[in-house]
Amino acid sequence: MTIATTRLAIIALLLTILPACAGTTPREAPTQAQPDSETAATAADTEAGIGAQRDTAGTEILLAEQPQGWLGSDATESPGLDIVSYVPADDDPADWDQKVSFERIGGEPLDPIDLLTTLAQDQAQTCEHFSAFNTFSGLENGYATSVRLFSCGRNRLNDRGQVTMIKAIAGNEKTYVILRARRMFAFGPDDDPISAEEVASWSLYMRAIGVCDLAREEHPCPLPEATE
Repeated sequence: MTIATTRLAIIALLLTILPACAGTTPREAPTQAQPDSETAATAADTEAGIGAQRDTAGTEILLAEQPQGWLGSDATESPGLDIVSYVPADDDPADWDQKVSFERIGGEPLDPIDLLTTLAQDQAQTCEHFSAFNTFSGLENGYATSVRLFSCGRNRLNDRGQVTMIKAIAGNEKTYVILRARRMFAFGPDDDPISAEEVASWSLYMRAIGVCDLAREEHPCPLPEATE
């Protein structure tokens, strides 16, 4: 899957928008996302967290948890692209203020910096007072990783402002993209739409999310918790 094809799904989330669990240990969870019609029936499982998600055809695992107390809002599963999203329990999934999405993209892994740079360029075309800041680019657990903070003062499609932190990880089997977003009233270039403390909390949340591989020593997975 090319950057041009991949970014369409991510841009769709960004445009329609688009103290968490940093210390928790990921758990194994079903790899197949639940369809929207089963969201209510699986609320307990959804609230428990997506845990460690592994493609049944591979050994690579996305280690992630949604923020504590958040519930599944929607999921998409198609050839080459899986997306699952979460919103706070008291948020309206159809008109949310906060959202987290986890994406797994098949095909040749994409360069994280190139992907986020391209997304920033696309966002700049639809947002007033747009800015993008690179908060981290380097290796995490042996995987090329990049994290950026996007600020959109006013999205011309919905007249709302939005701040989004995006983490992209180039795995050996897939590309992983994690988005955390907050929507608010439109804001100007001199406004502070979210606090520095919230940005720091988001950064800690993103830092706790990673990828490992059960079959590769250069990408070790966490050891199981000891039981008494």
